[in-house]
Amino acid sequence: MSTALIALAGCSSTTPNGEPAADATRTVDSAFGEVTIPTEPQAALGIYTTDVDVLITLGIPLASAQPIRSEFDDFPSYLSEAALEGIDTFVNFPEVNYEAVAAAEPDFILNSLGYDQEIVDRLPDIAPTYSLDGFDGQDWRVHFEETAIALDRVEEFEAWEQTYEQRLDEVRTRIGDQAQDLVVTVVYPEYGGPGIQTICGGQTLCSVYQDLGIEILPLSEQDGGVILSPEQFDQLNDANVALTVSDYGEMTALTGSEAWQRLPFVQNDQVLEYDLELSFGSPSSQLALLDEVENDLIALLSL
Repeated sequence: MSTALIALAGCSSTTPNGEPAADATRTVDSAFGEVTIPTEPQAALGIYTTDVDVLITLGIPLASAQPIRSEFDDFPSYLSEAALEGIDTFVNFPEVNYEAVAAAEPDFILNSLGYDQEIVDRLPDIAPTYSLDGFDGQDWRVHFEETAIALDRVEEFEAWEQTYEQRLDEVRTRIGDQAQDLVVTVVYPEYGGPGIQTICGGQTLCSVYQDLGIEILPLSEQDGGVILSPEQFDQLNDANVALTVSDYGEMTALTGSEAWQRLPFVQNDQVLEYDLELSFGSPSSQLALLDEVENDLIALLSL
């Protein structure tokens, strides 16, 4: 387990029975320096939907309202309905709605949009904030573990990790060695162009297949991803399965091209599409995607 982020100073106090006092705090390190946060938040808010999932998984009580993406009408389907009962929604991406964040009256904020320094700087004016860059291309679980350490919720992180490993074992047992010849790539339409973007980064789409021991096309694993023109599509010929997501760019222009139609995974009808919300790395989305992948592999391999 990583020990990169640990409590730096004990600013907390306890009640006579040894429980943390309501106003207890702890100072922890983060990617943006030391921050002082509540030891036991009672109204936490996640700036992004994946942050909300992390808070739920770590057993941290939520504030009265939590964010959703602009293209969604409700929370992602993978989030716990029980944990979200009575919680209101507000649109908070791609633009942060600072007024709505403040109106929720959080006592702690988890912010994975650390790629935007303005967000990092402004949120602490509303409530104590732990920020990270959840879109830096690393496996999202690296940040999940660091966050669990910072929030003193390591047991909850390890419990999730155990649940996930158990599900992986179940799926591996079910598919056996039937998937050993699969080679998977990820394909997205090039934004504003006719090409293909292939990228794994820290996405769940690749990581679930990797965790199952299925080969990923090396081209898809290059840092920062690769954009291929139609003349270069044949670089994907070694892949016999392609993964993509719904509602990501304009697929019609891509799928209507002759270069696309010549790809082996297209000709063999082995392009697997997943909901956009399942491509965002978080504890519950990883488990939900594993369920989908299991079903797809069973169908693909005729098990």
